Amino acid sequence: AIIGAYSREGKYDSALNILQCMLDSELKPNARACNIVINSLGKAGKVKLAFEIYDLMKSLGHAPDVYTW
Repeated sequence: AIIGAYSREGKYDSALNILQCMLDSELKPNARACNIVINSLGKAGKVKLAFEIYDLMKSLGHAPDVYTW
């Protein structure tokens, strides 16, 4: 919910920070959280960073879906 709220406000950096906090706390972000951050980064023109999150998503065992693309 927090990642989505930041993304809706165009605050990709805050959404990314929450994702990192989850990882630091040994919480596994789900595919939806990853997709939201990827979408937010794409809208901000941060394509390289979006693909880094895509790679992270796959490393967490989540398969890309229609929303990812």
